[in-house]
Amino acid sequence: MGWIPERRTFLRLSIAAAGILIAAAIAAHVRKPRELPVYLKAAQRFVAGEQIYLHEPKAFTYPPFFVLPFVPLVPLAESVQRVLWWAANIGMLVAIVGIVWSLVRPTLPEDPRKRRLCAVAAGLLSAKFLLSPLEHESHDLIVLWMIVLSAHYACERRQAAAGCFAGIAAACKATPLLMLPYFLWRRMWAAAGVMLLAGIAATLLPDFLTSNPDAKFWFQTWNERFVSRVEVGESPDLNGAWAAWNPANQSLTGTARRWFQPVTPGPGRMNVCFFPLRAGILRGLVLAAHALLLALIGWATWPRCGSSTTAAVFEKQVLTHYGALVCGMLLFSPMSSPAHFCGLVLPLAVLAGEIVQRPRRPAILAALAAVALFGPLSAQDLVGRPLSDLLQALGAQTLCTMACLLSMVWFARETDGPQEVFGPTLAENSHPKHRAA
Repeated sequence: MGWIPERRTFLRLSIAAAGILIAAAIAAHVRKPRELPVYLKAAQRFVAGEQIYLHEPKAFTYPPFFVLPFVPLVPLAESVQRVLWWAANIGMLVAIVGIVWSLVRPTLPEDPRKRRLCAVAAGLLSAKFLLSPLEHESHDLIVLWMIVLSAHYACERRQAAAGCFAGIAAACKATPLLMLPYFLWRRMWAAAGVMLLAGIAATLLPDFLTSNPDAKFWFQTWNERFVSRVEVGESPDLNGAWAAWNPANQSLTGTARRWFQPVTPGPGRMNVCFFPLRAGILRGLVLAAHALLLALIGWATWPRCGSSTTAAVFEKQVLTHYGALVCGMLLFSPMSSPAHFCGLVLPLAVLAGEIVQRPRRPAILAALAAVALFGPLSAQDLVGRPLSDLLQALGAQTLCTMACLLSMVWFARETDGPQEVFGPTLAENSHPKHRAA
């Protein structure tokens, strides 16, 4: 009868797959196309051997590797393309939530009530951000999936796998390159080496499949036409790709631009400038802020624990580090649109765990208030479109990410403190009292 568990598992997976396909079909029917046509147009040109990097409305501005996931969709009908893309996004979302929960759960007490509270709190805090890629039909869940897989293998001390998925994430979108100095900083030499190899291999893979009509590597054309046009410390401005004043740009650079550069109010534009600054001074302030945040992340991830660290503490340490890295990616990027902030699920899950374990700590309550105010409570469905647009122009998601980053820095610095701060260690989990809970 050993086949019964396998049969039950197969049935459950089949039901889940059918549910995902039904949900995808409904969503594709009722939702208007958003970002998917941009990716598909680039994939069609790639298959035809044409240039994918053109200055045009809604240009494809991503690294060349990111065109490959959409190549299999090219020969299909538009309706099928959308259903499959929705199904893939929903499937990745389910996988991401499952992986994140599997990482956070061992750091919690074995009290079922507290674990349920943590799951509910994490869901409420991160739902808005996780659903944004679905709403925009964006490809951000691919990057997030690679990052959480890297975190999963880092928690298991499998450096090569952690580095491989980090390298693929960096080939999809350049900001995960922040994980490379982290691996070096933490003396994770295997992870750093594999990340470099995987990132380079993934970046060059499109050149082995289709030649660039410009007779260059694809990444060279991407760099020349888009990346090189972005000035460090300045909000990107390139016709067809980015606008300097853009309320959807929730990176530190984009929000600073709106805070300190006035704009003439008009449709989709509201002046939220607090104090006008010259462009040179503003750029200096942004670069200084970037340096400060980078120093904070470095300080939080300074390798201090020895080999005697318990598995529970080590896993909590890795989670807070990855949470801080994700926040850094969002803040350092020259352009962070709302869909990018699905990555906040990692730090928000860690914060939810701290909330249920230490609900009366003032710092945790302050972090919760900031995250809730600038995150789920700023949703258009709750506060109305005018106030939601104002909060977005003011940088609500930027401020939410800052609150998450400061929380991760604090939690990471506490990792070397008394073990009861983080919940039970492995030895405590084996105690009869904890098993009874």
